[in-house]
Amino acid sequence: MVGSLTQKPFPIPAFHKMVTTIEFPQEITDIIVDLASSDLNCLKSCALISRQWRDRSQYHIHHTLTIGRLTDTELLHEVYRDALVASYVREVTVESMWGRYWTSIAPVLERLHAVRSLSLMSVGTVDPEMQHFITTQFASLDSISLAFAAFDDFPALSAFLNGLPNLSKMAFKNIYWSRSKGELTEKSVHRLRELKIMYCTEQDVLLKWLMGAGDKLQVNTLTMTWYEKADAVRKFVHSLGQHLHHLTVSFSLSDPYSRDWKKHPLDLSSNTGLRTLEFRPNVFLPIVWGSLPTVPEMIATVNSPHLSTLTVHIANLDEDPVPTGSLSSIDDILDRPHFRTLSALQIVAGIHSKFEDGRESCQERTYAMIRSAMPKMFERDLMKVLREEEMKSS
Repeated sequence: MVGSLTQKPFPIPAFHKMVTTIEFPQEITDIIVDLASSDLNCLKSCALISRQWRDRSQYHIHHTLTIGRLTDTELLHEVYRDALVASYVREVTVESMWGRYWTSIAPVLERLHAVRSLSLMSVGTVDPEMQHFITTQFASLDSISLAFAAFDDFPALSAFLNGLPNLSKMAFKNIYWSRSKGELTEKSVHRLRELKIMYCTEQDVLLKWLMGAGDKLQVNTLTMTWYEKADAVRKFVHSLGQHLHHLTVSFSLSDPYSRDWKKHPLDLSSNTGLRTLEFRPNVFLPIVWGSLPTVPEMIATVNSPHLSTLTVHIANLDEDPVPTGSLSSIDDILDRPHFRTLSALQIVAGIHSKFEDGRESCQERTYAMIRSAMPKMFERDLMKVLREEEMKSS
């Protein structure tokens, strides 16, 4: 039997030959490749099927580029010699590259003409040379994220950002500059739609500059850490009016800011377009409740007929009691007629005990106390209690 099989090649069925010639409509192959966009190995396989599959696959493969200290820049330089491949890059993240390191990646960045989103993380001082390169090379950016970076002063930062006039998304985290007492000489020129501010040297100066855009400022998604000069925060949120649809707010613990937060909570009555509202815990010391006693007051000011999701984070439930009083107040407020559009209430409980330390029993007790404090939301089947890990994964 073995001998007979080896006498001649096994014939290839005719349908196998036909498969390689079948072409789907381009829209269908694009949809298939898009569904695999998060699986790099699958994208590499798709790129090898045929020319019809290659372009869309390479678009996803090269769409997001991260450059760090360990990146082989010479290899990137060779890859992006191909203008078509370089045109697929839309998002670039530069990490821990400053001085001579930045100089080494400039030839690569010069080939990327289709970039729309740029993130600079831990790049030290963004000097005038870097600013000029970015505003010249990436003039069409619509999104920028700055984290752990420094500028000589605020005019240098504002001039840099105004050199990118098409920005609709900005994110700031730990941005530093030398304090100055002078008045702002420039106003923002941007039509912002998304804004995230975690920390910067003078939050009130940045917010005042942004409000200088006037009617152009129509932010619909705002994520903010409130840590100083709360009047500026309140004015800024109020100025957004009906344009604000999604608000996430947290605060940084310190005695004066905590007192101000509790004495003068946010008034959200002007934000009549609000869809989602989230109160996060203290940023630097998440084990402290801080803002929760004030959260009911802020929720009570909501005047939006569109609010669908409310999320409240409560922390350190391993050691502190469940704040049943505040949760009961929230339960009563949400039972009012103009909150009937609410479809989801998420209570994110901070429980850090390990399973061997009795986490399961602690979690069960905590969940039971939260539900008993909010019977109306529980009866309406709106409330969902999540652990922090579950919230992050969702």
